[in-house]
Amino acid sequence: MTKNSFLSINKGTITVIIIMTVIVSIGIIIAYLYYDSINKAEDPRIIEAKYQYKKYNVFVQKNDYKSVFATLDTIENIYSQFADYQRSYEIGVVYNNKSAVWLTSALIKASNEQENQSDLDSAKKYSEKSIIIYDNWIKEFGYLSKENILKKVKDYYIINHISFENNEIDKIIEKRVDDILTAQTETIKRLSVAYTNLGIIQRHNSEYDNAIASYKKALELWVGNRNAKNNVNILLGRPIEEATMIEKLFPEEKDK
Repeated sequence: MTKNSFLSINKGTITVIIIMTVIVSIGIIIAYLYYDSINKAEDPRIIEAKYQYKKYNVFVQKNDYKSVFATLDTIENIYSQFADYQRSYEIGVVYNNKSAVWLTSALIKASNEQENQSDLDSAKKYSEKSIIIYDNWIKEFGYLSKENILKKVKDYYIINHISFENNEIDKIIEKRVDDILTAQTETIKRLSVAYTNLGIIQRHNSEYDNAIASYKKALELWVGNRNAKNNVNILLGRPIEEATMIEKLFPEEKDK
């Protein structure tokens, strides 16, 4: 089967899957960031990034890709100013979202092979970057106890930083530690989504063996990753697996 015919046959199905991947990923992020933003213990250095994510959500719903990428660049720049965020999972989230949006754009442009390939290349670049960030972060923080996380992060806050004037440093540090504890579970899922996106990109580049390997890795990380399962099904010509009513009503929030 040629690349173009494969794209043509699966365009509608894959577009739905990718858009749902983006929406689900964004939904998790926005809900998480929204409740963080109303917490008075939020790190004042990066709170603007949280507000930017709210704008980002609006731009995604409007399919305003230019504003989506500009907003993601702004968010990345905010986090990149501070040493304790430069290699953290938050940067991985930015790259993963860039990959997902580029991938969605590529599918929309499937009829234009040149533009489609350019967008696929951008999607692959950010997917691979997010995987590196997530992998390294998990190795560094993914299995630490609360006490050991505190030891690693507190020095970034106890220095005399103007951002913390008139703020309760202890509460800010405590919240950061709690965020990292939550991220120990969620970043496994994020890494799984990144491998799923990479697999889709590889499949559309006719790298079918690599795609299968990426989907397999995604499912090893998160067995409940339905997008990875269904992309394997599509590649093997199997029916799409629908969520059961129970799964829709009571989704598993903490799959590892």
